[in-house]
Amino acid sequence: EACAGDARLRAEVEALVRSCDSASDSPSFLATPAARFAEPLLEATLRASLTERYVVEREVGRGGMARVYLALDRRHNRRVAIKLLNPELGAMLGADRFLAEIAVTASLQHPNLLPLFDSGEAEGLLYYVMPFVEGESLRVRLRREHQLPVDEAVRIAMLIAGALDYAHRRGVVHRDLKPENILLQEGEPLVADFGIALALSTAGAERLTEAGVPLGTPSYMSPEQAAGDRALDARSDVYSLACVLYEMLAGDPPHTGGSVQTVMRKVISETALPVRVLRPSVSLPVESALERALAKLPADRFATARDFAGALAEGASGRVVAATRALAPATIAPPRARLRDPLVVALGGIAVVGCAVAGWLFSRGSDATPQRTTRFVVGALTTAPVNGTPTITPDGRYLVYAGSAQTGRQLFVRGFDQLEARALPGVDDAVTALMSPDGRWIGYFTIDDKLKKVPFEGGPSELVGPAFRFSHARWSSNGRIVLDAYGSSGLTWLPADGGALRQLTQADSLKGELSHVAPMVMPDGRSVIFTTQHRRGGPAPVMGELAVASMDTSATTPAPHTLLRLPGRVAITFVDGWLLYTALDGGTINAVRYDPVARTTSGTPVPVLRESDGLIDGAALGSDGTLVYTRRNAMNTPLIAAADSSIQPLLGHAQGTFMNPRFSPDGTRVLMADQSPEGSDIWMYDVASHTSTRLTSSGNAALPTWSPDGRSVLFQSSRSGHAAFWSQSVDGASPPEKVIELGGLFYGEFAPNGHTLVFQREAGEGWEIWTSEARVPGSARRLIVDHANDYMPTVARDGRWLAYVSSASGREEVYVRAFPGPGAPVQISEDGGKEPVWSHDSRRLFYRGSRQIISAQLATTGGLVAVTSRTRLLADDFDGGMPHTNFDVTPDGRLLVLGPTASRGSETIVVVNWLAELRRTLRASR
Repeated sequence: EACAGDARLRAEVEALVRSCDSASDSPSFLATPAARFAEPLLEATLRASLTERYVVEREVGRGGMARVYLALDRRHNRRVAIKLLNPELGAMLGADRFLAEIAVTASLQHPNLLPLFDSGEAEGLLYYVMPFVEGESLRVRLRREHQLPVDEAVRIAMLIAGALDYAHRRGVVHRDLKPENILLQEGEPLVADFGIALALSTAGAERLTEAGVPLGTPSYMSPEQAAGDRALDARSDVYSLACVLYEMLAGDPPHTGGSVQTVMRKVISETALPVRVLRPSVSLPVESALERALAKLPADRFATARDFAGALAEGASGRVVAATRALAPATIAPPRARLRDPLVVALGGIAVVGCAVAGWLFSRGSDATPQRTTRFVVGALTTAPVNGTPTITPDGRYLVYAGSAQTGRQLFVRGFDQLEARALPGVDDAVTALMSPDGRWIGYFTIDDKLKKVPFEGGPSELVGPAFRFSHARWSSNGRIVLDAYGSSGLTWLPADGGALRQLTQADSLKGELSHVAPMVMPDGRSVIFTTQHRRGGPAPVMGELAVASMDTSATTPAPHTLLRLPGRVAITFVDGWLLYTALDGGTINAVRYDPVARTTSGTPVPVLRESDGLIDGAALGSDGTLVYTRRNAMNTPLIAAADSSIQPLLGHAQGTFMNPRFSPDGTRVLMADQSPEGSDIWMYDVASHTSTRLTSSGNAALPTWSPDGRSVLFQSSRSGHAAFWSQSVDGASPPEKVIELGGLFYGEFAPNGHTLVFQREAGEGWEIWTSEARVPGSARRLIVDHANDYMPTVARDGRWLAYVSSASGREEVYVRAFPGPGAPVQISEDGGKEPVWSHDSRRLFYRGSRQIISAQLATTGGLVAVTSRTRLLADDFDGGMPHTNFDVTPDGRLLVLGPTASRGSETIVVVNWLAELRRTLRASR
């Protein structure tokens, strides 16, 4: 009955039944029927229990403790191997404890470790899931070839040593390393079942021993393991690896015998025959390394697998060391090479990780076989979309990024070898992420303008301090987070353990500096390189120039800074004496010689990476040489979305890096800010003729809105060195006129009366909404007084209602209240909302929410407002996520949005072994 759904298994069971009928009097048959029936029943139970997730195809192997089945993972459409523990063994272990212990091994991710995909319990059967390797085990190859070429054997051993060292540094010992557990995929070793023996031992060692189940394989056991010592450390695995290498060279392990007892006695008491007696072609250094690794006392062996690999490298040929180095540069060090621990600096906001990688690779790189550089695009996940620019963990193995999922703005961690991303629990308000230098913490900015941190492995978040959500930030090696922020012309910093913001640098307005942005902390934590934005010659374009300042922790006043006379957008990292930075064109990474002591550059910058059709938003370099960056389509275009979801260009072929589009009151013209290497300026476009007019030329103008009569433009600029609103006539008959100057001033507009300003202002840990009479000093006052984060104000065209965004409910929602008051706020959005825009008749309010653009129909009676209906207009796949409204509504109710000019928008690019490519480029430039 259990096998009824599988014809093959049913036939097997029916054959067993017939044999029972014909041999019921046979004592030998009656002694074993349960075992014979158990095999098809086990497979049938496994198939039935896992049918929703896996399609079990066939058994492909078995051992003393488990059976292995080939299966298809339905969710990911990939072949996997399911290892099913024997039922008696599973019953002795207990499911809960075994699964808890085996979960530790799931965190191990290394190129030479076979990962653990899944584990669980199916109808009382314990199983775990691994990739199905198209290849063979080392045992199969040894049975076929008996001995391996010396270079090949040493190379395999060194790579396995790298995997062991990685796991040992994370507190996990294999305990059962043997040729059966080493799989060969295209000649490269993968260590399987890592930590399974530990899980078995921890979960039920006493019962396993009583049942006669060995924990380990005698010929590869260390003497202390053979003696029953359960407190095993890395040196036990070093011994087992030496046994495997010995067998690859000699054809047999160091100790063999006719029984388990004989082998274990030899392991404990007898010295192995020197390998060169059996294989004279083995070099003396390799034999010496093997003898030390096979020492009876753990104290006489190599302390780490890395040390063992280093000793093997001394006796290996140059091509073996080169090939091994290319495959595992971060785990295997050649002998007598002084390998420094990487000094890794995580850079926030633009998500750049700087890393000073060990110098011996650079100095000895000419000896190595050139490492192949591979580039690929990381595909987006529907369940874990990427917002903005991801960062990378210091070891180069994981992407970390903020994404808008169904449950909110979460943080996601995705391994480069994984098809899924995991969301960190308890984080639902993340905007951007940055990594701590040690990789233990993820810092993130929140939608309500705070900086928090959360453990990389998950856990409760901790508040670090107030910080503007769109700041660029870097986490230094000395425990400080340096950031820029709107409203502050210089850099600030705060302790990573929490505290108040403190001033680090101050822009020099006498030299025409407007602000300091994009900090990059040097690996030693003693100085910071950043970009100073400034004017030259009055209204000339804003330029970016790199500068350096001290990170003296005892300083109580802003640190003086020195210009490096180096035009650039963002400093990226410092490696091998070279400073990497993005050029002013935004699509090129340059490298220039930099002396961190003298704090000077020398020589001509060298282009090391170019993007011909996009901008580089942050470059993240891991210690393994992996580069990650976001390639952003530099251009967008204004689009009109109609009620039938059709989308058409508004201005023909007009394209730019547009932001903040605004229709004129009569709908004939559109204002937009446009970014270029010259800075940000305001442009006016005629809808009918598709012609354009540049209204500003300071390179420092943004956030345009119309005056109610359509004759002038209000925009924000810090051209005077302080945040201010300016007014510019659209006919260009007069120069810009300052309307109001106020600290922390940001996005705002004229009320319909033409003389009252409504705007948002930065205040401590968030935003406040203020009003002021234009050109009337001292008239500014706070309009909404509460304890929430209030921003994005906009007044209805009838002048009666104010719409805005507030965190009063604990999440960002759109509200409406009477203007200028009094009156209670009414929540308009129902599942989060931002960027409110009024219809021209003031009867509808449009906003972004739930990853869609929504229209709310309003009813206003007397001094009350209510929502009568909500309509989801279209999916929100357009430019947004800014601290200001980034779409508008036509007079007839259609949407003006900004979208990409091509099908490709932003893409996450991964470049494997880019560090090797970089070094080759720099050597060629000498």
